[in-house]
Amino acid sequence: MIQIAICDDDASQRAHLRKILVPWLELQGLPFLLSDFSRGEELCTAYQKSRFDLIFLDIEMPGMSGMETAKALRTIDQHGKIIFLTAYPDYVFQGYEVPAFHYILKPYAANKLLTVAKRAFLELEKEACDFFLLPNGSGSMRLDLRNTLYFYSDKRQIIAVQNEESVHLSRESRISFYGKLDDLEEKLPDYFCRIHQRYLINLLQVQRTEDSDLWINDQKLPVSRARKQNFLIQFAKSMLREG
Repeated sequence: MIQIAICDDDASQRAHLRKILVPWLELQGLPFLLSDFSRGEELCTAYQKSRFDLIFLDIEMPGMSGMETAKALRTIDQHGKIIFLTAYPDYVFQGYEVPAFHYILKPYAANKLLTVAKRAFLELEKEACDFFLLPNGSGSMRLDLRNTLYFYSDKRQIIAVQNEESVHLSRESRISFYGKLDDLEEKLPDYFCRIHQRYLINLLQVQRTEDSDLWINDQKLPVSRARKQNFLIQFAKSMLREG
């Protein structure tokens, strides 16, 4: 389900945008939920409960401006693709602070808007591969795989070790859930590699290797003899891809 938000204080502009987007989304067969907001404050409140994937945001609005709204959203997370809609090209250079996915100058043609929307959806599809849904009570939560250092098993549970960075420090957080590493391994992207019966690591987070060990976030993890050769091959491939 793609969550889309339109935020513009002008009701006719919101209706115009809906008139362009809805038929195209239905034609693509994309499941979506489209929400309207007339003020930036309303959008920020809603975003805390439901992370919007794509946000069409007017800049000139009473109360919080579109730029102020975007900055507030970015303090929550970096997920939503923000597309600014504005009649003032001078604002374009401020988007680097957010960052914005694109700017569309008003008045705009339908084909211009849809071209940008298509690009945003393609980016969202790529990024979806870097997230994993974990069971969380009666619902689920999104795990950022790029920021996951490694997984390890402990009896019937799997623990995901993540790197959390703030302005002043870097620390780890651990999220546990029931499952088997064998099953998890099959569902993860190819930058994850099994190095041990109990460890499944993110190759992009490896700092260095030595004999039968490797280091991630200054932690030493064991590489089993049976899995060492495959790990070294996969690690070398990952370095070539990233380089």
